[in-house]
Amino acid sequence: MILRIRISRDGLDLFDYTLDEEFNALRESGEEVVESAYSMSIFHRVFSNPKRVEMLYYMIERNGCRFNEFVRAMDMNPRMVKHNLDIMARLGLIELRDSLYKATNLGAVLLAMNLAMTSVVEDRRRGGWRKIPVE
Repeated sequence: MILRIRISRDGLDLFDYTLDEEFNALRESGEEVVESAYSMSIFHRVFSNPKRVEMLYYMIERNGCRFNEFVRAMDMNPRMVKHNLDIMARLGLIELRDSLYKATNLGAVLLAMNLAMTSVVEDRRRGGWRKIPVE
């Protein structure tokens, strides 16, 4: 089985990754499965919080923003803004450069994947998803 993740915009591949080796390793090694579950728990920690998703999207849309912009735009307590920014920075999804918080490539890709997965789930829930035969 070949697993592949591809994110494209206007016919240009922004991200293209084949998971053959990783998938085979996961099937063969219980330890790899545990590490993979840990990675997913990190992903879940960020993307299960609507404010963090909104913050990440906001900074990507504006190509970065300052702390005070977040406080005003998100209508959040400054402590909570700082807490959420720190979590995303520790996970490598954002970085602070020249007083601007900016999404890293990893942050942008994971946000795109999250939006794609959400779209698939919502489409399926509405009954619009058709079964694709697997060979």
